[in-house]
Amino acid sequence: MIPHLDCQVCLLSQGLKMARIAVPDDPEKHEKLLHEWALRLNTLSMEQTVPHWAQQLYPLGYEILGNSDPYAKIKREANRQVMQAVPAVSEIVKASDDSLRTALNVSIIGNYIDHGPPEMFDWQAALDEENDTSFMDGAVQELEKLLKPGARMLILGDNTGEIALDTILAKVLMERGIDLTYAVRSAPILNDALMEDAEFVGMDKICRTMPSGCITFGTVLDQVSPELLKIYNSADIVLCKGQGNFEALYERSNRPVFFAFKAKCRVVADKLGCAQGSSMFICEG
Repeated sequence: MIPHLDCQVCLLSQGLKMARIAVPDDPEKHEKLLHEWALRLNTLSMEQTVPHWAQQLYPLGYEILGNSDPYAKIKREANRQVMQAVPAVSEIVKASDDSLRTALNVSIIGNYIDHGPPEMFDWQAALDEENDTSFMDGAVQELEKLLKPGARMLILGDNTGEIALDTILAKVLMERGIDLTYAVRSAPILNDALMEDAEFVGMDKICRTMPSGCITFGTVLDQVSPELLKIYNSADIVLCKGQGNFEALYERSNRPVFFAFKAKCRVVADKLGCAQGSSMFICEG
């Protein structure tokens, strides 16, 4: 997805938020990070994606702040909090008339747990309130055609907390006999999930789980590991979770993919012609 100038403003807001989390009592470092990020943004191409920009900015921010994972505590708490909800949500999925639709809906609601966009949403309320899955009608029919026993499927994961709800979807897929791989980020960025988070929520006990090679939010294909790229290219199904993966791969993927996420920012919502905060399940290609 081609970025907008609004995306630069959003990234600067992310940087300031991160600085205040990492060093709340050091306004000089807050100012330095904003200044250095603004200078770096001025050198980046509008033909790239926001995840491309972020992989230039965040390591610079970590260096300035002296902290390589400012969201570590927030990520642990998100995983812990969502894991408490998983048993009850799992029972709802099992009791539903269509476990795949319900598990996908739950997984997409989990994408609300994101510290990148300026607005935070109430994922717990959404689990109770957002039960209409008609938004996924077309794409879920295409997915059903591909979900044959033995089909190779890759899920590109996104955030902590969200990954706990993704375990419910992973179990539904494994029960269908799907050969499933779940990929996480390879280095800290925002509240995105790493291997340690996958292990905490037990994703590694459900399916093959691996780091993507990416150090930014979203899967940038020229950055992924050779092993993951091989899986990506050969999979029968690729499901891209989260807005970061949408920004990285929409209109840039070299193969058919599914996108499952919340359109949390105005730029993405405008791109898709939907209301901000809408659940999206899209098949492209």
